[in-house]
Amino acid sequence: MPKDINGALGFIHYGVDNINHQLNRDVIPHNISLSGENFKLARQVSINGNDGQLIIEVELFEKGNNKYPFYLSFIIYGIFTNKGLEAGQFQRAVEYNGTALLFPFIRSTVADITKIANNGTTLLLPTINVNALIEDSKK
Repeated sequence: MPKDINGALGFIHYGVDNINHQLNRDVIPHNISLSGENFKLARQVSINGNDGQLIIEVELFEKGNNKYPFYLSFIIYGIFTNKGLEAGQFQRAVEYNGTALLFPFIRSTVADITKIANNGTTLLLPTINVNALIEDSKK
């Protein structure tokens, strides 16, 4: 086994902010399905020396659209540190690896909020291909 199993990207902290959930009482929330049209992630990376921050804005379903059972948006952020990467590599690691590291927390946040706010109907996000998500968003 290698002596140092720690990665070159340090994950310091994450948090959730600006949670907005609006229930549509006219639609019964069962058999909820997501697509690229009703599940949006917007990312912003900022680097300051060896410190990096990734902010992901999450939006599920279209606000004000009465065909969906609810609208949910929130911001999740992660704080990272550079443990030996070159500047360009660090930026890319925060963007790609940071998104992959934060996605389980996004899934958990969505499940927790929908479990409580949707009268027991929990939305479980599928796993995603982070590389494809990021590359598609750059087109």
